[in-house]
Amino acid sequence: MSSRFVSGLAAEGNISGTVRASGRLPMPAVDFNLDWRGAATSQTRSAGLSPLSITANGRLQDNRLTIDTNVTGDSGLSLRGGGSVTITGNRALDMRFSGSLPFAVLGSQLAAQGFVADGTANLNLQIGGTAAAPSINGTVATSGARFVDVRRNLAINNLTADIRFTGNEAVISRLTGQLASGEGPEPPVRPRCERLTAA
Repeated sequence: MSSRFVSGLAAEGNISGTVRASGRLPMPAVDFNLDWRGAATSQTRSAGLSPLSITANGRLQDNRLTIDTNVTGDSGLSLRGGGSVTITGNRALDMRFSGSLPFAVLGSQLAAQGFVADGTANLNLQIGGTAAAPSINGTVATSGARFVDVRRNLAINNLTADIRFTGNEAVISRLTGQLASGEGPEPPVRPRCERLTAA
């Protein structure tokens, strides 16, 4: 049904739940509790993601949407969070999310570029600002991961990375790993980057 309202969404899956309206027209309050199984859209399919399970509950009142949501998927994908979004004016954001993103869910995208990755990224993010100019703060970290460049026969083992988001910047505060290749048993190299800022 949602595809009728959002062009190009091509949504799939089964949605169940309850929606209850209260108050007076033309601006009633709407409470909802929804469960979307086998969730997929054109965007998730193009990203190579398997269908997801999504639960969401919240309230729409006075042009403000508050929501709590939980997303799970293959390979241990788990994302939980929520907050509020103003749906008029500058569309202010106040959202928080935390969870685990296995690199396996990006397998098809990485494979198309000749890369393979094993491991999991743990994220804890806050999204503020507006829809037109979001501000992201928080951290993304991984430990013991493995990244392989198949085309160059290179690998980074025991990869540890800490990335900190500060509004409109991403700062790599830690990046370590062991370089390896198929050329022989050479001692691994441990690259380290204390700080790298991308505007």
